[in-house]
Amino acid sequence: MRPTRLPLLLLALASLVAFTGCSDGSGGGQAGTVHIRGVVYAFFGIDDHLPGAVIRIDEYPELSAPVAADGSYDIEVPDDALVTPYIVPPAGYRAIYLQTFHTSGKDLEAVHFQVVPEPIYTAFAALLNVPVDENGIIKQCVIVSTFSILEARQATEFDPGFKDVYPHGLPGSTATIDPRPDGVRGAIYFSAKIVPDPNETASSVDGGVLWLDVPPGYYWMVPEHPTERLAPFLAHCENGRLVNANPPWGFYQLAPGEEPDPAVLASPPRD
Repeated sequence: MRPTRLPLLLLALASLVAFTGCSDGSGGGQAGTVHIRGVVYAFFGIDDHLPGAVIRIDEYPELSAPVAADGSYDIEVPDDALVTPYIVPPAGYRAIYLQTFHTSGKDLEAVHFQVVPEPIYTAFAALLNVPVDENGIIKQCVIVSTFSILEARQATEFDPGFKDVYPHGLPGSTATIDPRPDGVRGAIYFSAKIVPDPNETASSVDGGVLWLDVPPGYYWMVPEHPTERLAPFLAHCENGRLVNANPPWGFYQLAPGEEPDPAVLASPPRD
């Protein structure tokens, strides 16, 4: 399947699944709302839960939720809406945006935040020659995700559970960005040593992949694998934004016969 045809297929599938799924009563909030829940943890410090951080929604500035002492959060958002969760972290960490979801009649669970400490953020920017401003913030957008194995989604609890599924990458995966703007660098895959390596041609057991110098806009991130199926996702870029569609969402492996969750088949807003 050519990537340029994928958005039309995804929109049709999203409409069908959303229509059939809204009658199951699985929404968990007030009328017309659902909940997004997950855990916040630090990249290279998975036990650091960052209490005191705040979760917000890009499309709804009035909405926010605190991160509890155990790293968990619970935010109520409108149903049948585009939502891009992001985190305002404590000092020493960088803000992270997740993928853009379309809420589709049910709560979203295990929507975790993997937050980058400033030294790691700075080191990766230097390693990859990413332009930064006078405050050390990337000038354009970076999109990161992980080709994650099925076991990462089957671990319903964070601890014990999800954090023990490591490494959680699906080797041999590739991905494209659609549309592909001029000047974008990537896909760049992470080696098994958790280092982005432009010489890698597919994902390692780490599963990481990124795109650099992405201008503002909405982008379909489309995965491929020789034998397995993975979910795509929608990324919303703005200058200075780091989008990390991390496990167990992002590029997650599908079980045999499974279709992507309708929440990941978000259609970009029309101009």
